[in-house]
Amino acid sequence: MLRLTKVIVFLCFSSGLFAQNAPPVSMQNVDFSLVSWEPGEVIVRLADPLSPQLNSNKNKTKISVVDAVISDYAGATLTQLFPVQKVIPSGEKGFTTYSGKYYEYPKLTNIYKLSIKDTAWGSIFPLITALESLGKDYVVYAEPNYHFEADVTAAPADALYQYQYNASSMNADSAWQIMADSSVSDEDIIIAIIDTGVDTAHVDLKGKKHINTIEANGQAGVDDDGNGYIDDISGWDFVNMDNGPIDDNSHGTHCAAIAVANHDTIGIAGIAPNAKYIPMKGLESSGGSTSSVLAQCVTYAANNGADILSMSFGGYGRSFALENALSYAYAFSMPVGASGNNGICIRNDGQLCPDGTPPAPMFPGAYTFVLAVQATQQNMSWRGSYRAWFSNYDFDGPTYTDYGDDFNYEVYAPGLGIISAIPNNQYATWNGTSMACPAVAGAMAVYQAFRPNRTKEQAFVDFIGSWYDLSKTFDKGQGWSTNHQSMDLVKALYPVPNPVLWMDKFTVIDTANGDGDYKLDAGENAQIRVDIKNVGTEADSVFVGIRMAQYEDKTIIDYNDSVSFIGSISSYAIVSNNTAMFDLTVGPGVVNGRNINFNVFCWTPGGDTTSQDFVVEAQSGCEYNGIYLGTTTWTPDCGIIVTGNSAFDTLIIEPGTNIQIDPGVGIAFSHIQAEGKPDSMIVFTKNQNSYGTWMELKNVGNNHQTFKYCIFEYGGRSGSVGGGEIIGPGNTVSLENCIMRYCHAYYGQGWNLIRLSGTASVSNSVFVNNFSNLAIVGIEDDNWSGKFEGNLVHDNRYQQYYGEQPFLSFRTQNDLNRIENNSLFRHNYNGNGSTRNTGYVLGARDGNGGGHTFSLYTGNVLDSNYFGFSNTLAIESNVFDFQEESSFPAISSATNALNEPKMQVHGHVWKIMINDTLTINIKNDPIHSLLGLGTHKAQVYFNRPMNVSVNPFVTYGVRNPWTQNMVGDSTSWSLDSMIWTGYFNITQLTASDGYNTMSVRHAYDNEGFEIPIEDYRFQFRINVAGVLSTGFTAVGDTSEIRLSWQAPDSIVDLIGYNIIRVDTSLNYQDTSIINSSLVLDTNYTDESVFGGNYYLYYYEPVRSSFTETQRSIGVWATPYSSKPRVMTLKAAETSSGSIQFNAGVDANFIETEARFLYGTNPTSLNAATSWQSIGSNYYEVPYDRSISSAIAGAVYYYQAQAKNSLGMETGNVDSILTKSTPILTISGATQICSGDSISLAVQSVTPDTTLSLIWKYNGGIIGQGVSLKYLSSGQGVYSIELVAEGAYTTTKIEVYNVSVIGALNNITVTTSGATQFCQGGTVNLSLPTGYSNILWNTGDTTSTIIANQTGSFSATMNTAGAGCAVTSASVNVLVNPLPIATVSTASGNFDFCDGSSLTLEAPVGASGYQWYKDGTLISGAVSSTLSASISGGYAVKVTSSDGCSLLSASQSVTKNINPTASISSATALSFCDGDSVVLSAPSGVSYAWSTGATTQTITQSSSGQVGLTITDVNGCSTTATVVTVDVYSVPAMTITSVSSTSICQGGSVTLRSSGGFSSYAWGNGATNQNLIATTAGSYSVTGTTTDGCSAISNTVTVTVYPTPVTPSISYSANDTVMISSEPLGNQWYLNGSIMQGEINDTLRPLNLGNYSTRLTDLNGCEGDMSTMQFYNSVGMNEELLSSLIGVYPNPTTGHITIDFGSVDVASVELRDMLGRIVSVHSAPNNLLRLEVSDQPAGIYMLLITTRSGAVLQKTFGKQN
Repeated sequence: MLRLTKVIVFLCFSSGLFAQNAPPVSMQNVDFSLVSWEPGEVIVRLADPLSPQLNSNKNKTKISVVDAVISDYAGATLTQLFPVQKVIPSGEKGFTTYSGKYYEYPKLTNIYKLSIKDTAWGSIFPLITALESLGKDYVVYAEPNYHFEADVTAAPADALYQYQYNASSMNADSAWQIMADSSVSDEDIIIAIIDTGVDTAHVDLKGKKHINTIEANGQAGVDDDGNGYIDDISGWDFVNMDNGPIDDNSHGTHCAAIAVANHDTIGIAGIAPNAKYIPMKGLESSGGSTSSVLAQCVTYAANNGADILSMSFGGYGRSFALENALSYAYAFSMPVGASGNNGICIRNDGQLCPDGTPPAPMFPGAYTFVLAVQATQQNMSWRGSYRAWFSNYDFDGPTYTDYGDDFNYEVYAPGLGIISAIPNNQYATWNGTSMACPAVAGAMAVYQAFRPNRTKEQAFVDFIGSWYDLSKTFDKGQGWSTNHQSMDLVKALYPVPNPVLWMDKFTVIDTANGDGDYKLDAGENAQIRVDIKNVGTEADSVFVGIRMAQYEDKTIIDYNDSVSFIGSISSYAIVSNNTAMFDLTVGPGVVNGRNINFNVFCWTPGGDTTSQDFVVEAQSGCEYNGIYLGTTTWTPDCGIIVTGNSAFDTLIIEPGTNIQIDPGVGIAFSHIQAEGKPDSMIVFTKNQNSYGTWMELKNVGNNHQTFKYCIFEYGGRSGSVGGGEIIGPGNTVSLENCIMRYCHAYYGQGWNLIRLSGTASVSNSVFVNNFSNLAIVGIEDDNWSGKFEGNLVHDNRYQQYYGEQPFLSFRTQNDLNRIENNSLFRHNYNGNGSTRNTGYVLGARDGNGGGHTFSLYTGNVLDSNYFGFSNTLAIESNVFDFQEESSFPAISSATNALNEPKMQVHGHVWKIMINDTLTINIKNDPIHSLLGLGTHKAQVYFNRPMNVSVNPFVTYGVRNPWTQNMVGDSTSWSLDSMIWTGYFNITQLTASDGYNTMSVRHAYDNEGFEIPIEDYRFQFRINVAGVLSTGFTAVGDTSEIRLSWQAPDSIVDLIGYNIIRVDTSLNYQDTSIINSSLVLDTNYTDESVFGGNYYLYYYEPVRSSFTETQRSIGVWATPYSSKPRVMTLKAAETSSGSIQFNAGVDANFIETEARFLYGTNPTSLNAATSWQSIGSNYYEVPYDRSISSAIAGAVYYYQAQAKNSLGMETGNVDSILTKSTPILTISGATQICSGDSISLAVQSVTPDTTLSLIWKYNGGIIGQGVSLKYLSSGQGVYSIELVAEGAYTTTKIEVYNVSVIGALNNITVTTSGATQFCQGGTVNLSLPTGYSNILWNTGDTTSTIIANQTGSFSATMNTAGAGCAVTSASVNVLVNPLPIATVSTASGNFDFCDGSSLTLEAPVGASGYQWYKDGTLISGAVSSTLSASISGGYAVKVTSSDGCSLLSASQSVTKNINPTASISSATALSFCDGDSVVLSAPSGVSYAWSTGATTQTITQSSSGQVGLTITDVNGCSTTATVVTVDVYSVPAMTITSVSSTSICQGGSVTLRSSGGFSSYAWGNGATNQNLIATTAGSYSVTGTTTDGCSAISNTVTVTVYPTPVTPSISYSANDTVMISSEPLGNQWYLNGSIMQGEINDTLRPLNLGNYSTRLTDLNGCEGDMSTMQFYNSVGMNEELLSSLIGVYPNPTTGHITIDFGSVDVASVELRDMLGRIVSVHSAPNNLLRLEVSDQPAGIYMLLITTRSGAVLQKTFGKQN
């Protein structure tokens, strides 16, 4: 591959700010149309190393960064979801699922529910984003508290299925018999029914619930088992948080009985006959719940003994809290879940489900460790499949997945028409995967009882294998409309071993010899790693190979290594060949984007080989990644591949160039020339088959750039930082004749694919099939001077987050004038929160108003554009303005709208005519044209000349994609190439009665632009014939429509009718039944209609079986006009005090008048305005009137009224507060002392909540609010102004004067004596007379106080007259403390032992000391310490440096007597090794032996000196005299032998004993050290030392074997074989010499001589030689000898060879057949060669004489 040099590999692109309340990054892929959550609640998991601690207010965790986020939300509270977490039994940190995915057991105690007060949709988004921004060190995840619902569908009308087929469909009945025959019971298995609760008193569940015996036998009101739940005797109610999980819905009871109902004569039979259940209430009475509640249910069940979790609920929001709870529970329980009832598949290959619905996984069923259950029905009545019509399903089957998280649904079980118990001993038949789930949970209970040692992963394999062919694992689409039936419980009990190997992942590694982009490039060498997954039983010795697929070109890949050995793989494990990867080289001629089809095959020795095809895309072209200086030119002859962010000085792109950009990659340029041509457009696209989109084309220069004839496809940006325009900036880039398709923008700044500002324009371009969260094109500049003109907009999409989102958003009147001559078609909606089926093509700003005052632009007119129809009401519905948002302006888009599109716009359909007269644009005329049998003409009108060489594909049908029937007969083009004509024939075989939509596609205009697919505007109705096609009429009347029809004679069991209606103002396809009860007559009046709307009706007869027959034909009607509709809108008060009222009025097509009522009493309003005409328009219009008689400061109530000839309607009552003059009352002191602050407060009387109060002095602001505190700067009069202003009040100023006067301080304080003294003394402090309000700083209020402690004393008081506060002088009093006088010791003890003394200590640092004993002064004892040597009471007097003295308390000191110590023994201190002596000490408290022992007696068994120290109770010690212990050593005594102790008879063995002993005594009486043994027996010896110590040896056994017998020799009958009389142990001899190898009992002698044999037995003992026998060979069988001689070749043409073998030959004669000697040969060798080529042909004879005299005869043939 050609690869250009990189200058630099990193390039920064601009990023935007995160929009307010944008969904967090973690929710980018959430489909908001499928999920919901509890408002204002977030589930957050804190990182495992953290240990949060909730405060008493439950709003802080003591983790600062987390608390900082929570503190931004006033009133937020935290709830710990899982206070109790059990220890995992296995001790493992995680587990590997059956699919090979590893899950770590989570720390559940760190998961909390965070609740905030703001419950608006999206209010939790900023909170989640803030928590996630803390990083994984603090927050593992934050997510909404997702909603989950019970997975049950509505019961059928004829709910009388009185039989139970689910057990037999699962073969459970046979499994029950197997259990009974095997004496196996499931009575110990417990199933947790996590549902709406259970009616535990139901007769079919009697005795089945699990009892928590600890709580049942415990104390009421006490958590006896410590699991966090009080009195949870049988389950728990997590909705009401009590111990009574009562079923208030019936869903839980229905599920519980399916699983475990009793087997008796009552009701139904559960799948698990004897299993117990735990009733759990996690779903509310409505059947809904949240992830936090359900996660608590799961952990409770796992913690309290549940073996199986039955979970008949689900939701499309992936809750990590619930996933964590289930992964924890997986250590204890098998989770079984429902797949859901929306008919939605799971697949992740970018495709829709087969029926066109978007795929989505249902949780928790989709988790890889939850056994998810899909529903079957009893027969194949729907799409030829046993799968129930409502069931969610796994498109790719139970084992294959394209999801990185291995999402699968695994098994099927019956779910349609399932009869089971409901509360109050009743029964009902329901549908849903909710019914299938407990059936499989019951089957799992039977399985666990029968196969207790199978792992959970093996259980997955066994259950899947019971219904599914695992060999189809790698065949995609195996879960769709196939003949899958329910799982077979018997097959699960008896699984068939079968490993199934398939490739799970394929990775290209080109870092060693390639460019390192992990892709196959032309000419590149790469290694291939494959991950092999085993979805069957364990496989040993697995090999994997790679080759080209069957029909792939074998020459494009050169293999170097194509086979790897990867070893064994357990069930559902994954192993790769990373230690022996495949090695290959790609051919240099491979073109870019070439899909190379490989085949990977796996096998085991002796096993089957499985193979799997897969495709890898190869690259070939010019690659770019980096910064490129100067000019770069891209041409069509080299495919451009941009693999990384790249920047260019100048980039020139020639027409026809194809640029492929990797996902997430952008291109920046300072200058660009990108001008294609109609027949050679420039294409910007993603890199072939890669997933994801390229990011942006960005102009970083100062010049305006224009792209011409370019295609932009599969571009887009996503994420909170990367979101925004893909071509920009908006003021520097324009588009002309370009196509933008399949592009998208998510989140982030702008959210527009294109933003227009400055002079940027978009003209004559096409926008089709693009997607954005907001407007796809946004005008973001109030002074924009460009154009949006001549463009084609068709079938783009948005997803709503912030109100309705148009295709193009504008801001000002100026913008409207520059949007013209465009063709603006359908803008589709996809998401949550809208009541519309389609979006708006145009709208103000982005749906939020953007903070602009749109009231300035009321009365705007949108100039000429074509909207696809001319109906003004339909056109208005495409513009987002006042009718949809009252704060927006009213924009008249119909006034100048085009009736047909402009020719400058690229090609598209604008009109279709049928049979020259019928226009079928349903948007213009909602009454469908009616077609019957016969040939019809269709004319398709295009807006510009088309390419007539291409015939458009025109079809019609009753459902998407509208291609059931083709319009293709006698086709032609008009002369101007703008009208295409074709014919179609409606027959009985092709007719589809009802509404048919005509579709046009695959047409091209004269510049080669393909038209957008037209498939929504043009409809007609086919009415051929039907049972119910006559006599049905609909008549519109005033505000009602009356229906009548004829009763069908063909329905004999008719009991009534249902009425079906389509409201065209909402949708043309959605139908609803409008009758609340069965219609029994053939007449019906619909009063819930509005004048001017068109309605379509059908009726459906209902039989006595409650099944509906076919639907009738449809009839149309519209009611006459009705009374007007009124909406009172918010009023505004003008600056003059008058009130402007506002309202919206729907005139309903009748001349209508309107007025306003108002007054101060909401129950009695007067006419504010007279009746005034507003016309008869059928849509809401703004209506406003003003009054000027409003009284300032009053609350006025008002409402709007409208009337026409049919009556009057009144809007709701609203109110407004008018402006008033506030009443201000200022309070505060008018005279203060110098240095004091001016303190004022105000009371205001006004209803205006916007009132502001400002305090001023000398023109400057000195404060705000209802109070003021201002420090004056000196004496004088201060004039303070208070200014009051508000939105509904007039400005008022109040003035308040305050005088500031002076005062004296430092008043003298007199004392009664010295102010410094020792502790215990006092001094009096006194103030002068004449002061009031005295307050000392001690709190005293008298003029004189007594001071007895150190401190500074002062007082405040008020002067006479002005009462200014003054302060006295301060008096400092110093009270010297007494010294500390105590007697202490360093050890803390006050006794000592005889012979020592005790040092007494006083506190150091004093100036003097004097010690006393027993009250008597000790002369000379004047230091801080004293050494006491006798008992007595000691005290010390301590004097401080201040002269203060203190005598301590007397301390008693005691001298103790030392104990007596000695060592004694009862036996001698000298003894032999192995003995011991006991040494004893007299009584004491503790003992310290020199051996380390601390007991009173010790046992000594080794030599040495032993000492002892004894300590008594007083701690006094004495050491005893040392004693010496002497232990005599004794050597070990052993016996050894110089040879084996097993001997033959007549032999001997010498036994030797060890030395070191003075004497020896053998057991047989011998006294020598050694002994020669000749007889069998046991031998031992005792040795004695000189010290008299003895040792006994080991025992040695001597065995003596007998001599074998002597054999005799005899001959066989023909004297050719010698025979020994003994069958075993022979050895033959010839003439006394051994014959090697001759050890059998027979011998065939070949030579003369004396033969003999002797026996050797198994012990090696040899017997005597037999008598010799002489052998003479004359008696030998000549036939035998002859067989030992070979002659070849035979016959021969030249010579023969004679092989004598072991025969000893003397001579050979060659004779002919006449006996004549031809030649004689003496004493030949082993081989003799005879030349006979000169002899005539015939038979010859060889006479061979052996040395023993035998004559042998051999013959051979001679040929010429």
